[in-house]
Amino acid sequence: MGSHIVDEGNTLNKIRRNFQKGPIDYTMPPDGKDAIGRAQIAFDNNEGCILRGYIQVNRVPGNFHISSHSYGEIINTLKKNINLTHTINHLSFGQRANVNRAVKKSKGRYGEFTPLNGHSEFSEQLGKTTNYQIDIIPSTFKAVALTSPSYIQRWTGVRANQYKFAVGSEYVGKEVVYFRYQIEGVTINYYQTADSILEFAINIC
Repeated sequence: MGSHIVDEGNTLNKIRRNFQKGPIDYTMPPDGKDAIGRAQIAFDNNEGCILRGYIQVNRVPGNFHISSHSYGEIINTLKKNINLTHTINHLSFGQRANVNRAVKKSKGRYGEFTPLNGHSEFSEQLGKTTNYQIDIIPSTFKAVALTSPSYIQRWTGVRANQYKFAVGSEYVGKEVVYFRYQIEGVTINYYQTADSILEFAINIC
């Protein structure tokens, strides 16, 4: 059931960045002397990166994580350490368009679809492992629309996953950021109702 995919490059883009000067227009080759030289420049310039995109995950408990072990040989050669201080700009599960629609329809009153947005973790010293424990809750937000001329109620639904999280960390000598997730076995349905014109007229009489 499990798989371990390293450097998910087809749907997840890694943008190297010097946070004083902006994006850098080259990528690091996976091996060779050129890779070591560019890695040395990256360390000298105190570079970081931005991850943008999406990955596919199985609908069973699992994890995805950010680390430097795919470049472990280069890092060991340079005798350097990685600092994974980070800020999460956006993290959601499922189609982002559906998440945006659910947030809009709920007007921020129902559920937590992106609670990690804007969350930061800082490595005060080297070797920090950060663990995000995430419980994904399948949800459906159903709003009512009144059709003319009969004003019959019809339901329109948006499927989106909300989630809750807890975060912990420990200094064990490895800089890794784990996102460990599980999917709850129940679905939460939100219903928004509205009176028909006839019901409204009767109520105000």
